Amino acid sequence: MPEHKTIITRLQEAAGKGLKIFLMPGNRDFLLGQEFCQAAGVKLISDPYKIKLDNKQVLLTHGDSLCADDRLYQIYKKLIQHPVTKIIAKNIPVSFLEFIGQKIQQKTRQSKAKKTDYIMDVNQDAVKKVSKDIDILIHGHTHKPAIHHYNSKIRYVLSDWDKKIEILVYANKRFKLMGLDEIGL
Repeated sequence: MPEHKTIITRLQEAAGKGLKIFLMPGNRDFLLGQEFCQAAGVKLISDPYKIKLDNKQVLLTHGDSLCADDRLYQIYKKLIQHPVTKIIAKNIPVSFLEFIGQKIQQKTRQSKAKKTDYIMDVNQDAVKKVSKDIDILIHGHTHKPAIHHYNSKIRYVLSDWDKKIEILVYANKRFKLMGLDEIGL
């Protein structure tokens, strides 16, 4: 898509400066794949994805799977992420795909307006389940940025990028949320 050219260029610039960038597609960019990542100079990772940082086990996840109480969304996710759906989406005209995307976003906004914060937030049992063997959990999706401390573990919740673009950066053995201007982009 044309708007990807700007994003690809910015990611290439960052990667060219030595920044290691990993991409885990979310619920709106689930069609991004290896072709996009190669063009942008980033590495595609699966959801969830485990890493080890300074002897700490870290789990990265988009976060939508943690919202187990939002049953309608979980059904939607299974449908939209199904391999057949992805094949169809990649083989229809971009203009039609954009039209469908706009309709889905419209329905999503209407649906969200009717849902309670409790349903749209993470389910604590789901968080405990994925956190069993890890020290740090990092996720987005709920877009309620925060740092939660629980049972000697830490959960970082990332913001969306609608108002302010922030990236969680790991440097000098600690995490820090930084704006694009702070990292020179």
